[in-house]
Order: sequence, then C-alpha cells, then structure tokens
Amino acid sequence: MICSECGGTLRETREPVVEEYRGERFSVSGIRHFVCDACGNYELLAEDADLLSEKIAAQYEERHKLLTPAEIRETRASLGMTQVEFEELLGVSSPTCSRWENGVVQQSKTVDRLIRVIAGVSGAREFLEQLGKVSTANYAAEIIPFIPPTRGGAHAVTPSFESTKEG
Repeated sequence: MICSECGGTLRETREPVVEEYRGERFSVSGIRHFVCDACGNYELLAEDADLLSEKIAAQYEERHKLLTPAEIRETRASLGMTQVEFEELLGVSSPTCSRWENGVVQQSKTVDRLIRVIAGVSGAREFLEQLGKVSTANYAAEIIPFIPPTRGGAHAVTPSFESTKEG
C-alpha cells in the first residue's frame, strides 16, 4: 500500500494507535492499521476504523462512568416514557434517544448527568416538563428557581411557572 500523505510504503502493524476523542487522548492496542515509516501517517481499512471508534468510545464511557446504552433504555423505560417523550424532556432532537440506546451515538457528559438527575432527584422530571411548557418568547425573561428536595423528600420551594413579562 502507498501512503496517501507522502507516497511512501505502508507496513501493516497492530501497534497501539493513539487518537483524540472529545478533547482527550486514548490509546488502543490490537487494531490492524498501516503505518508509513517515512512520515508517520497511518491508515485504516473501514472495518478497522469502525473497531477503533468503538474501542475509543468504550474507553471514554469507562473513563467518565457514562451510562451504557442499556442503562439509558432502562432509565427511560422506568420513567414510563417513549423515546420521543424522553427526547422532548431532555431537549434533544429525534432520533437521538434511539441512537443512544442502540450505541450508535454516545451521549455527552452533560446529558448523562441530566439523565441521572431526572432519574434520581425527586421533582426534577416535573421541573423539566414545566420548563418545557414555558414559552420560548418569554424564556429569557423567566427565572425559574429549582431547589432540590430536602432530606425528608419534601420540596423547600415550589417554583412558579407563570410569566413575569407584562403586556
């Protein structure tokens, strides 16, 4: 094979591949790839590139303790929500939930935390549902406080969702 960068000869190897993903460096061993000793470029066949992507995503998931696709599906199901309802609650477009649940796309750390809050904090789901009902025209003028439940489980403050905008 010929290097697409310098025209040198590529050699097959399974040496560790170091890649950047979401601003972090990951090293994956055992992936077949072709390296040019002249310029350092490496190239992958399509199936090996897919495998590399899967392994890097798995390392990222493990490093950040992200919910797995099955855990996302179980969380949504435990809330009694369809994928579309869950997407609306999270403020993401369709078919994002399906992609997360099937492992096609990995959720961000922010969304992962939001899913955990919805599942684990009493009143969080209801708060987000009410927030979704606030008119986007009034959204910038709205300040909706959220006070987490006290240890006893009761909310210290019940937020008001009435518009404060006059007119």
